[in-house]
Amino acid sequence: MHVDTHAKTTVDTLVSTLPGPLLRRDEAETEQIEALTIGARSPASVLARADNEAGHAAQTPALSTPAPAGIHPRANGTFTLFVPVVWRPRLVSGRVTLNGMPAASEPVELRLLDSTVMSTTSDQSGFFAFYNPPLSQTSSYYVRYYNRSMVYNGRLAAYLTTSFTLDNGRSVDVGSFDIADVMPIAPAHDATVTLPQTFSWARRAPALAGADSYTLEMEPVNTAMHLYRSDALGYADSTVLAARPFEDGANTQTYRWGVEVRNPGPADNLPLGLSYYLRTVTISR
Repeated sequence: MHVDTHAKTTVDTLVSTLPGPLLRRDEAETEQIEALTIGARSPASVLARADNEAGHAAQTPALSTPAPAGIHPRANGTFTLFVPVVWRPRLVSGRVTLNGMPAASEPVELRLLDSTVMSTTSDQSGFFAFYNPPLSQTSSYYVRYYNRSMVYNGRLAAYLTTSFTLDNGRSVDVGSFDIADVMPIAPAHDATVTLPQTFSWARRAPALAGADSYTLEMEPVNTAMHLYRSDALGYADSTVLAARPFEDGANTQTYRWGVEVRNPGPADNLPLGLSYYLRTVTISR
């Protein structure tokens, strides 16, 4: 976990009032959340690239069948029938926005489980596309925006779209998603508190209120791969925690906590946006 002592934001006045330092959510932390959210893994060997991806129509020896009357067969009694195949590229596309406006030159990745399959950047209109990604017979894809900036830039640490499968020739539009950050506010970083305790954050722009719902995310610092998520809270800016997640009976328990942006999705706990910063809090009995 990287400690960023140079907090900077498009809303500079907000960050300048926050007790620091803040914890920047690094890639390992992000991928742990991905692992807990998406679940089971499959080996890379399930990937297979389809035939005829040269970008043109092909003729394929598709059938070998007994020769009908009037057609001279080969010596073995069969003939080869060539069937034209119309080649259709697989396409995964979408659009990135920032506070509701098109976001250019933003990095996006096509992900399969915990691996990046392809990467690109959004154009001036925020649009992006992945052409002819490899097929997976058993696993689902999703698109990930990951923020590699070491200086705060007003964007989420990551955004994961709804998962989907790919068939040969199928196109998938993951839609538009917004990468504006949601900022944890209170309790202060490294605070020690008792319960019940209010956790609060700065919501994203009102223009996103119709799509956004937030959840409180907490992870015990001494326990790997344990993640607490509150219920979806709607376009709220706080929630009250009444009990310690993963209670261990100790007098104090320390957690990293952040905020997640939840946009309604059909499965897999996705889509999901992760706040750029985390805070730590110790909860006393």
